[in-house]
Amino acid sequence: MENAEAVGGFAVCTIKEGLDLRQHGIKLPILSMTSVANENLQPALEADLTLTVLTTQDAVRVKKAAEQAGRRADVHLKIDTGLGRLGHFPERAAVELKAIQEMEGVRLTGVYSHLADIDGNAEYTAEQGRLFTDFCRECGVEDLLLHLAPSGVNHRPELTFCAVRIGLALFGAYQREQQLEPVMTLKSRIIFKKKIPQGQSVSYGRTFIAPHDMEVAVVGAGYANGFMQVHSNTAEVSVRGHRAPVLGVVCMDQLMIDADAAPGCEVGDEVLFFGLTPEDNLPIWEVATRAGIIPYELCCLAGPLNHRTFLP
Repeated sequence: MENAEAVGGFAVCTIKEGLDLRQHGIKLPILSMTSVANENLQPALEADLTLTVLTTQDAVRVKKAAEQAGRRADVHLKIDTGLGRLGHFPERAAVELKAIQEMEGVRLTGVYSHLADIDGNAEYTAEQGRLFTDFCRECGVEDLLLHLAPSGVNHRPELTFCAVRIGLALFGAYQREQQLEPVMTLKSRIIFKKKIPQGQSVSYGRTFIAPHDMEVAVVGAGYANGFMQVHSNTAEVSVRGHRAPVLGVVCMDQLMIDADAAPGCEVGDEVLFFGLTPEDNLPIWEVATRAGIIPYELCCLAGPLNHRTFLP
């Protein structure tokens, strides 16, 4: 990805993620988007990471760490244009920006903010764009790296500024209906299968009672693997190209599915939770919508217990 023509740098959530990229040979600029308030900044500066500051006090912390490291620190100022989260609103942020620009040992190289409702309220999004544009113009920082938008901004080019944080699109997904080719797939295998009689309950809490004699398959993954209990009795997985409902409560490392919905399925068969295989395409947005969550959660929850295979 570093060699992709459109990639000008990387934005990561934490300093640790940035350090991991450096250790894997990434040389392009890396912006850590976390607050520096409770971070050990020395390793970040030694790895030439760009840091996010929210206040003059943040910049002072960065300045002191930079002096100890014997180098200058690059920072981006995060402002709040309407998300109500990190950063000050424009009037106060302008004061912070001026103080940071006057600080030796710290170089302001970018300004950014976050959109609150890119897929919803178009008027609110436009107002955030106006606030950000006005702020950057009035503060005279239009020549810095300005970024406001996530990947979903493809239909709002006026919000792209200097860069777009592609985020969820890295997984080939959007919040809404799938428009990209998925590049992340979560799957497991059937580890056991048996027949149960009518009236037999399945899993903890007995939330599913068999309406008739049926065959149940046990899948070797559960909420410890990122397929959370919100999927209990609601989700469908794909087995041999057939959609099979999840039966009962999802367990820590197992879940049960209706094997009758996937005729001929056997122990060892792959079970697709979301993504793309030769047999089926189970879009992540569809799985998330059914569970009442967002695709980001599914991507983030597929944690370290899962074996990862990276394909070129």
